[in-house]
Formats: sequence, structure tokens, C-alpha cells
Amino acid sequence: MAIGLGGSSKCTRAEAINITGYNAYKQALDEGRLPIDQSRGVSPLHREVNAFKMALSTLIPVDDQVFRRRFEGRSYHDNPIISQALQGLQAKQLVCVESDQVQLTPNGVTLVEAVINTQFAAAQA
Repeated sequence: MAIGLGGSSKCTRAEAINITGYNAYKQALDEGRLPIDQSRGVSPLHREVNAFKMALSTLIPVDDQVFRRRFEGRSYHDNPIISQALQGLQAKQLVCVESDQVQLTPNGVTLVEAVINTQFAAAQA
């Protein structure tokens, strides 16, 4: 469970987003309820995106062979959200895509949190 106004937490197949208004958040806590505003399931496509973002955040190159083992033979290149994000990140010189690996550039490492929180924004729609 996430902590704080608007906090979000994810597990493999679902995510929950906390209430964003302070008074409603505090009231939920005062009443002994979880301050969750909304929860929703995560589609298979978005599970792939979330896994890719988590892998990228480790600063270790993301290996497509490992991804394929996890997602029943699907490459991260097969995912339109990941593929589109990678094109933009390459154009901005924040990642280097070589063969079966995606690696952050030095600037990408510095900006990794911004990268995963903004460049994959379509994944949250």
C-alpha cells in the first residue's frame, strides 16, 4: 500500500491510487479505512510496461532474452508503448538500444526517475 496523498502502488495484476485531497484522505484514516481513491486491474500490455520500467530503474541493461522468458516469448519490441518510448529515448540520447539490450546512457542514468515517470506515461492511460 502506498503512503501519502495521491500515492500509488502496484502489484502484478492491479494498482491502487490514494485519495489526493487532504481532508478526504485524513477522514478515511480517521475512520480506519484505507485511503484508496481508485483501484484497477493491469492489462497484460501494461504489465509488460511496468516490468520494463522496473528493470530500467535498476540501471542494469534490460535484456530482451530475460524479458521474453518472463512474458512467454514476447519481446519488449513487440509492445507498442515500450517501442515508442524507446524511439523517443534514443532520439534524446537517454538510452542505447543494441542487439537484445537497452542500456541507459550517462544522462539517462542521471534522469532515470524522470525517464520512467514521463516517457512511459501512455502506459498509465
